[in-house]
Amino acid sequence: MIRFVFFLMVLYLLQCKLEAQSDTSFIPSIVSYTNESHIYTKFKSTESISLGDSLYLKLGIEYIPVLVVQQKSSSSSVCVRINERGLQKGDTVFHLKIGIKKIIKPSEPTEIVNPVINLPEDSMAVAIEPIVKNKRPKQLVNGRFSISNNGDLNPGETNRFGRMRVSSHFNLQNISGSPLSLQSYITYRYRYGIEQRTGPLSNDLKIYTLSLSYQLGKNYLAWFGRRINPYLSNMGAADGLQLEYNHRSWTGGIIAGTRPDLTNYTFDIHLPQVGIFINHSRNARNGVMQNSLALAQQWYFDKTDRRFAYFQHTSNPLPSVNIFFSTEFDLFHHDLESTKTDLRLTGMYFSARYKISKKMNVQGSYDNRRNIVFYESFPNRVDQLLSEATRQGIRLQANYSPIRKINLSGSIFYRYQGASDHSTNYTFSLSLQRIPLIHTNFNANFNNLSTIYLRGNILSARMYRDFLKSKLNLELNYRFADYQYLSNELKLQQHIIGIQTQINISKTILLMLNFESGISKISPYHRYFVTLQKRIKSNTSKNKK
Repeated sequence: MIRFVFFLMVLYLLQCKLEAQSDTSFIPSIVSYTNESHIYTKFKSTESISLGDSLYLKLGIEYIPVLVVQQKSSSSSVCVRINERGLQKGDTVFHLKIGIKKIIKPSEPTEIVNPVINLPEDSMAVAIEPIVKNKRPKQLVNGRFSISNNGDLNPGETNRFGRMRVSSHFNLQNISGSPLSLQSYITYRYRYGIEQRTGPLSNDLKIYTLSLSYQLGKNYLAWFGRRINPYLSNMGAADGLQLEYNHRSWTGGIIAGTRPDLTNYTFDIHLPQVGIFINHSRNARNGVMQNSLALAQQWYFDKTDRRFAYFQHTSNPLPSVNIFFSTEFDLFHHDLESTKTDLRLTGMYFSARYKISKKMNVQGSYDNRRNIVFYESFPNRVDQLLSEATRQGIRLQANYSPIRKINLSGSIFYRYQGASDHSTNYTFSLSLQRIPLIHTNFNANFNNLSTIYLRGNILSARMYRDFLKSKLNLELNYRFADYQYLSNELKLQQHIIGIQTQINISKTILLMLNFESGISKISPYHRYFVTLQKRIKSNTSKNKK
């Protein structure tokens, strides 16, 4: 009854066009980061903002609600969209600080009933939050289905063969408006023209992802099936149950089940595993900062096969600098004499990107990896894997655009494993976009490679252009490879010519045709590729209605 009387009072104030009290104001904020599920905004202060408040986009004299605040810190907020209007980084949205009670509840799904509020140009006005009603989440579908066929047309009937590959990748959210969702990525291949090898279906059918998720209230999410957890990605795919709990900027969870057989990627009940993880994400001064920590143990039957810890960090310490760091430690050691907890660095990766100006950026990375050891499932290779030297790699890259539509880039990659095993790779490229008169894009690339078993250079160039309002794309490419094999002093020179076309049959159907011919004295070849792809996506125009 009190809410009803309060609502009538507000309507009366609107009809009489009374001015707001002195505590009414428009607080601006800047969109600092966006992704598919959330939008981050930055304020001078969020002291007057409550969870569930709406943020508005100003169009003329109208203020249209576009976001609802889910989480906040002292100077930023994490929001969800409440309509289909697109927002980008740098856009300005407003919070209306009004001396009346807000009626939006953050825990309820909402649909805007009166989404547009007309306000005068001056900042002294009375407004009310839009009236909302409960609504079931909309079903969203995003995926693609493709059929590919490729083969060789080499001289001699015995050298001719073909291969077909079918793949499907789907993400179905909120099935029929329910908390249930589905993810899948499945491929199947078949070779013909040569005798098909006998063997189980698992040799050709690969299930990389197949899982169902269920939203358990506001903070809990459960997954069942095969899925790669982004907080424990180094574990690879996991079969079984995954639970996640979200509270403000924290996410934690567990993984319990088995891991696929590494030889054929099938389900194997004899490879159980468990893992836990925790992640913290917050909107820092220059962007989103994330830290993840995970622990996992894997068995072979009932014996410990591997135990490890994983840490990952990403942030923007400066507005023009982005860094990423991850490291992994094995926590278990087993040999003929003892079994013990032992700290062993398995992998470390660090990368940084620095945007010097609008025209130039540089980036570098360092990769340090050792062999992963499974003590029980691969016992015959333990000594060999432990004795091999650590593989390390350093990569430096620079991109420079002196003028619009011209880009230069160069990179150096150095990798080494022990004193005698090292390799270097240098690449340089030039890109020209929309060359005058012919309206064609051009790219040239040079690659120099040196390893312990070969040295060589590759020169390549390609030209491509769109026709019929981008419904048709045509590309011509050429490569020259000059290799010197150090083991037998064999020298290989090969010219490779290719043509590719891409036809957009409709907005969701794509046909790609490619033919490639390699000309050399030793092993000439002719190869073709045909791919038909169908994209499936929710009709957003219907959703708007």
